Order: sequence, then structure tokens, then C-alpha cells
Amino acid sequence: MNKPSVTFIILSFLSSLQSGVMAETAYDESPIGFEVQTENFWDYFKGFAYHGDVDGSVLLQSDTPPKFNPGVNDFFRRHFKYPEDAWKAEKLRAVTVDCVIRKDGTVTGVECQKVKHPALLREIVRVAEKMHWSPAMNAGEKVNVYKSFYVDLNPGTSGGSTVPYGLESAERQGRQSAASLKRCTMVKDTPSFEENVAKLRKGAELFPEYIYISQPYVQLLSALGDAEGAVAMSDSCLRAYNKFRYVQGNPDIRPPRNDYSGRTEISAALMGLIQRKYLAGEAENAFNDVCDLIDRRVADGDLYDQAVDYSVSFKKIKRMERDLVMEYSNGAANIDLNTSTWEKVSREYSVNELSYSLRYWAKRGQINNAQIEQLTALIDREYDYMTKGKGIRNPDKINLFGVKALAIWLQGGEEAMRCYISEIKGGEASDKLVKYLEKLEKRYDEKMPVFTDRSKVIESLACLMPPKGTGEADVQAFYDRRKAVEEVFPVKWLSK
Repeated sequence: MNKPSVTFIILSFLSSLQSGVMAETAYDESPIGFEVQTENFWDYFKGFAYHGDVDGSVLLQSDTPPKFNPGVNDFFRRHFKYPEDAWKAEKLRAVTVDCVIRKDGTVTGVECQKVKHPALLREIVRVAEKMHWSPAMNAGEKVNVYKSFYVDLNPGTSGGSTVPYGLESAERQGRQSAASLKRCTMVKDTPSFEENVAKLRKGAELFPEYIYISQPYVQLLSALGDAEGAVAMSDSCLRAYNKFRYVQGNPDIRPPRNDYSGRTEISAALMGLIQRKYLAGEAENAFNDVCDLIDRRVADGDLYDQAVDYSVSFKKIKRMERDLVMEYSNGAANIDLNTSTWEKVSREYSVNELSYSLRYWAKRGQINNAQIEQLTALIDREYDYMTKGKGIRNPDKINLFGVKALAIWLQGGEEAMRCYISEIKGGEASDKLVKYLEKLEKRYDEKMPVFTDRSKVIESLACLMPPKGTGEADVQAFYDRRKAVEEVFPVKWLSK
């Protein structure tokens, strides 16, 4: 049997590297073990890595691989400082580092193929070159050896929304500034106030997905008179948070992490509605998004850090949504499943997004397909069954009906809210839900004078403190309106 050539082995090795991330142990167990002169070795690796300053030959594997104590991740935790601009641009939580470990244990030729931001690459190179390894041994001698290792850039790579190394102070200061500004009763022109604003702004820009930082900043922007900036930041916050729930945009796959909360997502979406109402009064799309989100969380019960059980009805809807999309792709739009067009559609849109759009246009007579029309009617009927409160006893799910009542009040006023409550009570709602809504109406009636000026109530929800220029006589009224909302609707429960 002929032995494979050196060229063949190296090219096979390169192919395996390019196909995906290789575990550190894979290199240690590889059958490859031969010596290549430095200049020839790097000819094969041009465009993949640079060799740096290496004296002598380089091995792909050695009898005894290089070792690093106390551990690569621990070293990066103590020395790595994630560049702020790089985190905003890429948000890479882990990387694979390729390098050469010299005979003396020092590191050279550091390369990270997936890192695009130059500041991040420089920082990885800086930290990697500070490392001192126990050198590789081959035939009883110290040798230069190629090494690839995986390193976390934050402690929560495998789950959890933890702060990347080196940005802990920005997160901490943002959180502390949010708490400090919440205690302020007025907008102030003082150095300490401005300092807190700057720290909160930095925290929100770095971590828009951390609602406890970004949402107070959204409200602060409105209080400072930047309502357009508040809307933009609110949208950024919601987009960032949504990534906690889905894997690559697929709503059918939950990620292996526990930092998603359905309540928090609804809170972020509701804030987007509030900010749009405060800015211009028109917010139809934001209103529909909030209501749709609430209905889905009523259906699936996914309100806390871990997904709860999915109801039979919700599973039935998911199947019908898939059937709807398949029917559309096979006929109505003349999209073949094997075409690049369908690949583009399926890559850019989830099944949920496609089915929602199809149902929207089907109801408006824009899609002439009997099967799609039938599936649309069945899905709507099933949603109606679930979201009208039949059999609802879970107090958390019941609270969602109170949140939806608030959203309807924000959008359409008291009459629209009472019509919604009346519809739920007159349907197949559970006794517990009916009693809950009756109490909500009673509390609303008691606080009705406060709710007469809807625009002022929206202002109290949109702003962290009374807007800049508010007279001292109006400050108390601002907080009275906010307190009234919290006493009538489950706002505190939602943002807890």
C-alpha cells in the first residue's frame, strides 16, 4: 500500500479546517505526524495563516503536544479586553485561534479566520502572544508546532447573556446609572446627572438586549426631548432581545440558553408601541405586533426563562402554518422548493413570518387559492379559541389579558378597551379570567379621572421622568398618572 504524499496530507488537513471548527483534541489524535520545512509549510498555508517568526521546522503534530496552564480560557478571562467598537459590530462570543507554539513556549503567527474587526483581531493577537506554553516535544526534543484552540470571549458562550471580558465595568455602570436616574424626579443640568446619562447611553449602545439598561435609556431619550431617538433605540432593543429566543431566525428551535423571558419581550414590544404613540400618535404596526406577541405567549405559555409546555392547539397551528407555506410555495406563487428563489425565501423568513403574511393577503383577497383560504380560516379559528381565554386559569397567562387591554387602550382609547373586555367576558372565558377583567374594570373606573387625558398618560409611560421643560406644578401629576396605570394594569408584573 502506497503512503499518501505530504502534499495530499496537508491539503486534507486544510480542507478539514475550512469545513468547520475542530476541537482541540482532534489535533492531538490526528494520524498526521511529520516534519515540513518552514518555508514549504507556509507555502501551503498562504491565505490561511501567517507564520510569524519561527526558527527551524514546524510540526503539525508532535509526540507530546504543547500544554498551557492554568488554562486558555482562564488566561483570556484575566487578560482579554473586548474592544467596544468590535463588540457593537460583531458580538463574537468565541473564536478559534490558529498559531505556532515555538520551541521556547512563546506564541507567533496568530490568526483567527472568522474575526473581521481589526481591533478585535489585534486584541486576540496581543493576549495570545502573552501566553507561555510548555513546548511540544518530539523524539525527546523541543519543537515548533502548529496549534489551534477554541477560546471563550465571555463566560456565557454556552448559555446565558453574560458580559464579554473587559466590558464588565460598562455593564455595571450602565445598570447603576439606570437605577440612579430612575430616582431622579426631574431632568437636571448637573455634572452628576450628565455623567449618569453618558454611562447609561454607553451601556445601552453596547448591550441593547439588556432590557434593564436599554429600556430606561429609551425612556430617558423621550424625557430629554429626543422621541425619534427613543423609537429607534426601542426597535434596536427589541431586535437584539429577539435573538435570545430564536436560533438563526427559526422560531421552531429554542437555543440552549436560559436568558429569554416572554414577559420581557412583550415589555420591550409594548415600549415600542408607547414610544410611537408619544412621538406621532400613529402606531398601527407596533400595536398589531404587540397583540400578536401576547396571543402567542397566551398560547404557548413561554413567559419565563425556560419554555413551558406547548398546548395542543398551538402545535396544531404550527402544523397548519407549515401546510400553508408549502401550499403557497408549490402553486400560488409558482415557487418550486428546489429553486434558488425558495432557498432565498426560506433563508430570510421563518415559517411563522411567511404564514402570517399569507393569511394577511388571503383575507384581503390577494391570494386566490381555496386551500390557503381554508387553512387561513382554520388557523384564525384556532387562535380565536386560544386567545379568548377558554379554560385559562394560570394567573400569569391571565395577566397577559390585562397587558393586552392596556395596549388596546393606548391604541384606541377607553371604548376600544371596554369592547375587548366585553368580547372576552361574553365568550368562552374561564371564570377566573372573567373575575380578573371585572376587577380591572373596577380599578379603571376608580381611577378614571386620571385617564381622561390619554396623551398625558402616554407621556408618563414614555418618559423616565417629566419631560424637559415641565413645570414643578405638573411633576406630581406626571407621577400620579404613571401610578394609576400601574394600579390598574399589570405593568409591574410585566417588567419585573
